[in-house]
Amino acid sequence: MRHEESGGIRLQTSPPRERGFTLFELIYTVVIAAILAAVALPAYQGYVLKSNRSVVRAYLQQLQGQQEAYALTHRGQYATSVQTLTGAASPFFIDSAGQVSSTLQDQSLFKISMVDASTTGFTLVAEPVGRQSKDSDCSIYLLASDGRTWANNKDFSDALAAEDKGCWTS
Repeated sequence: MRHEESGGIRLQTSPPRERGFTLFELIYTVVIAAILAAVALPAYQGYVLKSNRSVVRAYLQQLQGQQEAYALTHRGQYATSVQTLTGAASPFFIDSAGQVSSTLQDQSLFKISMVDASTTGFTLVAEPVGRQSKDSDCSIYLLASDGRTWANNKDFSDALAAEDKGCWTS
């Protein structure tokens, strides 16, 4: 303890206190941060997968609209290839920004193709690639010329199971 005099009055001051965190406080903070990260990361990844689903659903619906426009100008007949509609060879790839590429890229999320294509009908298919392939709930998206939508199986019989998981509605 130091003694100081100020105007004839003697003051006692305590020694300066060291500032900082104890080891226990640091460990406690790290443990809380790790628990929060363990809870938040899977939820965040789930939201990213759902967001990517929205991108591909919108793109398939855009292609369906292009098919309908094509049929209007071609006496009710649909294009029999994606290349006729978009100029891109099938299959092609789409990323989270909706950008299309003719080759698989690191940021590619879905491979887009058209199957069962004829002048009277078509089915658009989006299959996950890259990091989107981790989406086990909604793996394959299909959109038919008659407006039917389903997921997870190239057979329409799986439509109810896909809808229960919210693949086309989330």
